[in-house]
Amino acid sequence: MRTKPLLVVLDSYHSAQELIKKSRMLRGHDEVKDVYVNRDLTPAEALAAYEQRCRRRAARAQSAAVPRQHSNQNSNNKTKNSQQT
Repeated sequence: MRTKPLLVVLDSYHSAQELIKKSRMLRGHDEVKDVYVNRDLTPAEALAAYEQRCRRRAARAQSAAVPRQHSNQNSNNKTKNSQQT
């Protein structure tokens, strides 16, 4: 079952910005790890943010799937260079 979002209305823009800034401190606590605080977005802003998250996840998944051969290649190049001199 999915939890419904909770809309919180604050009396000033400054209060909302402060709440969003301090909400980042929640990330380190297990009991509220599934609590997210987002600013109120227009439908177009929400769609753009969603698409950006999808691109970021895809890039992260792609970089995790690529084997790490750079460090191994660098050590092989150093060995070849030392053998040539």
